[in-house]
Amino acid sequence: MTLDEVAGATGGKLLWGTPETMVKGVDIDTRSIKNGDVFIAIKGERVDGHDLLNFARSSGAVAAICEKNVEKIQGLAVIMVENTVEALQRLAAHYRKKFSIPIVAITGSSGKTTTKNLIRSILQTEYFTVSTRGNKNNHIGLPLSILEMDERTEAAVFEMGMSNLGEISVLTKIAKPEIAVITNIGTAHLENLGSKENILKAKMEIFETLARDQTAVINQDDDLLSTIKDVTYKILRVGINSEDLDLKCVSYRMEKTGLVMHLESRDKSISGEFTFRYPGLHNVYNCLEAVAVGKLLGIGNESIQKGLDNYLPDENRMDIISINKSVIINDSYNANPQSMESALDVLGLYKGKNTKLIAVLGDMLEIGDLAEKFHREIGGYAAERGVDLLLTYGASAVYYNEGGELGGIEKASSKHFLSKKDLAAFLKEIVSSTECAVLIKGSRGLKMEEIFEVLKGGMI
Repeated sequence: MTLDEVAGATGGKLLWGTPETMVKGVDIDTRSIKNGDVFIAIKGERVDGHDLLNFARSSGAVAAICEKNVEKIQGLAVIMVENTVEALQRLAAHYRKKFSIPIVAITGSSGKTTTKNLIRSILQTEYFTVSTRGNKNNHIGLPLSILEMDERTEAAVFEMGMSNLGEISVLTKIAKPEIAVITNIGTAHLENLGSKENILKAKMEIFETLARDQTAVINQDDDLLSTIKDVTYKILRVGINSEDLDLKCVSYRMEKTGLVMHLESRDKSISGEFTFRYPGLHNVYNCLEAVAVGKLLGIGNESIQKGLDNYLPDENRMDIISINKSVIINDSYNANPQSMESALDVLGLYKGKNTKLIAVLGDMLEIGDLAEKFHREIGGYAAERGVDLLLTYGASAVYYNEGGELGGIEKASSKHFLSKKDLAAFLKEIVSSTECAVLIKGSRGLKMEEIFEVLKGGMI
């Protein structure tokens, strides 16, 4: 785009610079700017981008979008706007209109990043695909992801996160997907939204721009998602237990080495076994949604299996390694009651005569007044899955211990720690001398991956 087009798209005014100057990209981080980029000066919690214009210019930026008066810098054009975050969003929405390609959007209380990566892996077998990187799924990350598309892009997959009503609506209006996926409706963000019905309402904002010939993919086994009907768009329903499904997992085997799933579609275009090397019931649903999107976009069964084979998890998501005689399952990226149960199911697969099961659990955050209840229930679920040793950390985590002990875990095998460092040291000693399987999981704010790093030889 030219600077003149950027100014028009953002509703800004070009103060300095030549309107015909071509720009090659957009960034908000001076450390990753490339020659020819536009730098958008966003005021963050710690750093104000307006203070970094000299760095942006020296890194190759040809222009900056600002909302505050700044000094003129040689070689750096400036576009003045009222709000730089809104300018980024307007620019992304304008840029999106240049593309007539399949765009897929994903949200959900859990599993959305895994599902996004699975869809990308499947689409990449036949399309040059752009997707949200990591967890950049918010009002800043999603617009930046859209602006990464270029003339090579043949498909795009974008994740959308939220913590309040209205947030996904903003993202949906920017991305305008033709396929939108909701993985499930859980208890994440219950603290902000008050009820699962409000969480459903917030997640359903992802369907707002779907036309009659466009498709919503939903998990029909989810109690709330199964209530969606009387809509103006198509619905493709997937599941295991429900009736009247467009894509059904008829049966599956869960092993330590992964999943073997028998899938059947209503139109019989899918009928047979698919494998995925990461275990867990949650991954059956993630695969179902990804396979459904692949079929909607005309990808054949062999390519779908290749995409499942090529999938690699993001950091701290079901990262399974061996240390000494032990298996360590690092699923520390985030946690809510549903994902906790799924992770404990995976841990349970390692139950053996000589293998000790150890659950290392940190708090589940953002679940409001029900925190005590949910933590106690997960402790009980850990006992059901055969956990031998329960180690916990966090303000609410002591309720895991209470629930676990009520469920049958011996008090001597249920320990709460006030320090992650002490927990990690205690665990490291056990792993060094005992054959065990260890699950490490907790909400993002707990940074439970630090315990995983200690086991690998690091320090907190």
